Amino acid sequence: MFRAVVLLITAAGRSSRMGKAKGTVKIGKHELLETHIDNFKKAFPSSPVYLVVGHHIAEYSHYADKVKFIQNENYELGQFSSISIGLHNLPEVTHAQVLLQPVDLAPVPPDIYLALVTAAPEKEVVKPVYNNKSGHPILLRGEVLKSILSAPPTQRLDQILKDRHLSTVKWIEVTTENITTNLNSPQELRAYIKDNL
Repeated sequence: MFRAVVLLITAAGRSSRMGKAKGTVKIGKHELLETHIDNFKKAFPSSPVYLVVGHHIAEYSHYADKVKFIQNENYELGQFSSISIGLHNLPEVTHAQVLLQPVDLAPVPPDIYLALVTAAPEKEVVKPVYNNKSGHPILLRGEVLKSILSAPPTQRLDQILKDRHLSTVKWIEVTTENITTNLNSPQELRAYIKDNL
């Protein structure tokens, strides 16, 4: 039986192209990370948010009252290492419904989080799709979480899903391209702000 809905945000990398912690960039009046959190909380007000940090841990200290920090000291191993250590630090993770969100993607509205959790309760993985491209956040639950927990930190999530869990994936159509909009550089950020504010 699945219980808690949890948001796991990965933000451990160097952010070398952005030149600062990506979650702290401003979109309008609010930081990117703040918008991720606020939109999730509108959908699931009592659910916790976990933030995997690494290189820029100090830059996120002002979020101490909004998130539970998980430190990835081996962030240089790549994105999956943050997913792995994040899941290893979630309480009762195999009974949870984990929404996985990289910090460096454009924020999605609350209805996307709700749709991912409710669309296909029998599926272990639910992924949003826009214009035939899948993106984030991704919902993970059940046996797929056990597969991730048992994999080495150098593994790739897409490979785990392809090799072991493809039949358990549900794709749902959404109406926002934010699920695939990367905000990795000042140029990408400026283009997003120009088109959306």
